[in-house]
Amino acid sequence: MRGDKKGAQAAFAAARLEVEKAVLADASDGRALSLLAMIDAGLGRQEQAVQEAEHACDLVTFENSAVNAPIVRCNLAVVYAWNGQLDLAISELDQLVNRPAGSNLPAQPTYGDFRAKPIMGSAAK
Repeated sequence: MRGDKKGAQAAFAAARLEVEKAVLADASDGRALSLLAMIDAGLGRQEQAVQEAEHACDLVTFENSAVNAPIVRCNLAVVYAWNGQLDLAISELDQLVNRPAGSNLPAQPTYGDFRAKPIMGSAAK
């Protein structure tokens, strides 16, 4: 977002090493995998990022984790957006905003989130 592509790539690469350790330690941790997917999207690893993000959504469903599912789905939307797949990103977000928030209000995306958090719509590459 600051226009420092080289710095962003270095930060993504460093973060990837740490997050990958968490994913390798627990392959069932969909939330960590969705974060790894966002990092890979930032590194330009488009296909890998989409595969990771979609697999994270398979691991963390609304049925087995109503707390983490909205976060993982939002991360999938970010991966899609960063890969230029805007229709898929909007589709994911539509599904989220049309769900009842339940008791997990902090993880439920809102219009304000998208206005206040440039990460949701910006291209990291």
